[in-house]
Amino acid sequence: MRRSRVFYNYLLSYLILLISVFSVITFIFSNVLNTMKKEIEDTVVVQFKQMSIELEKELQSLKDTADLISINKYLTRYKLSSTGYMAVQGIEELARIRSSNSFIYDVFINFKDDYIYSARGKNTVDVYGYDVLKLDETSHNSMQDNILNPKGINYYALHLKSQTIEDNPRYLLCSYPISYQNSIFASVNFIVETSKIKVMLNNMLREYDSIARMILPSGEILMQASNIDENNILFDDPKYIDKYLNFSYTSEATMISFDISIKTAQMFIKLKHIQNISYTIILLLFTASIFISYLFSKKHYKPIMLLNRMALEYKRADTFGDVRNEFDVIKRVMDFEASENSKLTRRLYDLHPIFYKQTCALLFSGALQDESLIYKMMELSGIDIKKQFYSVMAIVLGSAVQGSTANTTGICESLLDRTKYKINQITTILHNNAMVIAVGLPERDVSKKLRRNIAKDIIMWLHQEGYYNNLICFGRVYDKISLINRSYAEAVVSMEQCLLSKAEERDMPLFFEKLIKIENNQYCFNESDRAALINNLKNKNLKKVNTCFEDMIAKIHEKELSLETRKFHYYDLLLEVFHYLTGIEKNQELISIALNIDCSTTEHFYHQMKELFYIICKGDEEQTSQVELIERIIDYIKDNYANNNLTLASLAETFNISPNYLSSYFKEKVGESYIQYLSRLRLKEAYKLICDTDLLIQEITLKVGYIDNVSFSRKFKKMFKVTPMELRQKARNETDSVNIGNPSFYTNI
Repeated sequence: MRRSRVFYNYLLSYLILLISVFSVITFIFSNVLNTMKKEIEDTVVVQFKQMSIELEKELQSLKDTADLISINKYLTRYKLSSTGYMAVQGIEELARIRSSNSFIYDVFINFKDDYIYSARGKNTVDVYGYDVLKLDETSHNSMQDNILNPKGINYYALHLKSQTIEDNPRYLLCSYPISYQNSIFASVNFIVETSKIKVMLNNMLREYDSIARMILPSGEILMQASNIDENNILFDDPKYIDKYLNFSYTSEATMISFDISIKTAQMFIKLKHIQNISYTIILLLFTASIFISYLFSKKHYKPIMLLNRMALEYKRADTFGDVRNEFDVIKRVMDFEASENSKLTRRLYDLHPIFYKQTCALLFSGALQDESLIYKMMELSGIDIKKQFYSVMAIVLGSAVQGSTANTTGICESLLDRTKYKINQITTILHNNAMVIAVGLPERDVSKKLRRNIAKDIIMWLHQEGYYNNLICFGRVYDKISLINRSYAEAVVSMEQCLLSKAEERDMPLFFEKLIKIENNQYCFNESDRAALINNLKNKNLKKVNTCFEDMIAKIHEKELSLETRKFHYYDLLLEVFHYLTGIEKNQELISIALNIDCSTTEHFYHQMKELFYIICKGDEEQTSQVELIERIIDYIKDNYANNNLTLASLAETFNISPNYLSSYFKEKVGESYIQYLSRLRLKEAYKLICDTDLLIQEITLKVGYIDNVSFSRKFKKMFKVTPMELRQKARNETDSVNIGNPSFYTNI
């Protein structure tokens, strides 16, 4: 049942992940496609604008010519005698306009009659249409109707006689009417070869697989160019929507439109291939994950030990709510207040095997400090070890019966049934040849007799099971189970030391403090050093503590030990201090500091230990007599302010505290810095002496602790807004009207 639930949990998680990844990939590729489409649209519109500008320029030329004829009236070669209107300057003027722009094939003017005056000469409409331009009859008639009855700006597609209706027109005719006094009397026209427009369209098509066309204001398609097979697609046909991108642009000046339909298959094929490959890889990973999860849930179902790692790394407790499986245990196991809920408690009992493993790891990681929470978790885990005193026992297995293997798990489970004492497995280490076990004791066992008897009993039992030359080691006895985490760490270190050395004391009880020094001739500390350090800590003598500590560090450096050996010494020294801290009141903060001391480098260890010593020696005194301390400091300053050597450092040395601490402490208690307070006190006393005595200013300067008369005068004026000499003169002048001894005279000094 549990395995299936684990598998379904994995499956659900992977499904959610799969959907999320698919959504993200689809979103990303959609954005990329939209961005590419927008860039293509911007590029196409710019090219259309360039083509449109060319036509707009020619339209402007027509307007300029019409204005020249109808307004300036200086063109004189041709004249209509019946109307008196001004005619054109001459064919050479039109030829100049044509030759100035290669875009134009021809330019001509017509006065609503049968004659055309063009850059190529004077001809009748029929001759110009049929012989010069070689138009077919339909195109000729359209041109003739327009020039004989001009109404406004018009565009006409002109076909040749040799062209079919499917071919693109040969010419584009643009006609602009000329009016005078609101009456149209002529038209200016220019003719463009559509081949030039086609060249421009083909230049656009080189970048895309597409179809482009140019549409006149009348709706007639003037030109269409294509570089794909589907030459006759309908731009608005729904069946082409997914295959093509359609863009259009209309010139505001000429009202000529440009359309382009770009085939997307080739353009986005690589992008779509990448997207499809991504989907395929995700599906393969999803399938593999399901298969692995199934095998894991079927063959390798074990409680996950992530909680152990969390506790060791963070040393903290997180909340948990309604537990459903081992994942929820890992996430929420630390908040035991919630476990008072009956439903939750029943669920925790159901998870007994998981809780059993995690409780052991949490207890010896140091993450749990509250005794009631520890016992509650042990109750939920099925661990019955509630005794008055606690210790840790380590077993290092020696040689086993030939052909057999060491089964530390089985040994621990068998030891659980011992009725003489209560023990519980915590963990197994060093590749299953060693184990660490928690032991509940009915007494403190100062003589170590009880622990020796336990060790002898276990050694006999191990011999019966075929295990010889074993090490049975005990740690110190604690009256709180929350403190044995340090004994566990001590056990690990001592057993490592034992296994690396040539310890011969087998099949007899040992103790950690002896075990860690077995045949270790590189060990630098002796019992007198350790005892002196602890005694000075107990007496709160910081100076002697630092001296002992520095001497012990110097011994380590004298032997030029390896880094690992130095770290072992640092840890051993820290462990000694830790054991002292466990026996004093209000030790939680100190223990927390000790647990976080870094033993990896000499520099970190040295400075952090000295800070710990300072807090141990001065912390209680500061907490119980903060008011008394600041009062003694103030009194000392008032008694010695005249001493020009009264510096922050000398004051700190007098009260046996660090200068940095004194500086921050003084400002916190007084509200101003030490320098500001001392200066104000000295200047206030100087003010009184100036007013009450006849001492020279220089004498007063020295009397209040200053040695520089200039510096004194500057600070005095800054504080009282008057120089010392001005104050003395003022005091003498007011002797008759003001009682200098009156305290009111010194108000706000």
